[in-house]
Amino acid sequence: MLGPKSEIAIGKYGSQIPKVFLPYISKIKDVKPDGHYGFRSVAVGLAQKQGKYMSIWRQLLLEMRRNEGIWRQVFDPENVGQYDELYNRIYFGGVGREGPKNYMLIVHTLHIRGSNTIFPLLGGPDDAEEPHQVVVVVFVDSGHFIYVTLEGSYPMPPTNLIWNSK
Repeated sequence: MLGPKSEIAIGKYGSQIPKVFLPYISKIKDVKPDGHYGFRSVAVGLAQKQGKYMSIWRQLLLEMRRNEGIWRQVFDPENVGQYDELYNRIYFGGVGREGPKNYMLIVHTLHIRGSNTIFPLLGGPDDAEEPHQVVVVVFVDSGHFIYVTLEGSYPMPPTNLIWNSK
């Protein structure tokens, strides 16, 4: 059952969350709307303080650099330069050395116009040192993410189309 703050957030964002997921939401956390909200939402989903978003950002950039060839195959075949555009949009300053974390992160992105599930590009559950984690973010207000916790046997959003294109 949702607490008072969660109910307020549901009320504020309820019309922007697909109705099928509303009964499964046990927690909702709005994050600071400073342009880093996607990374902040993932940090909260990983049970970190939203101020730890830079660690998430560094890990994403490290993954994109370490496996650039594979990511280019995902993004560039139909739109040459899409990888560079995405990388440059994410990279907005210097990057420190961050040790790689070896876990399997599954991300559900929910949106009133369509939701999806994103699995890691490389490896799988057998390659992870820790059990997989699921993070659920909701795209709201045409440019902001919030974090939600889904519980119970919620319907899994369909797999992102990238996984079906190869």
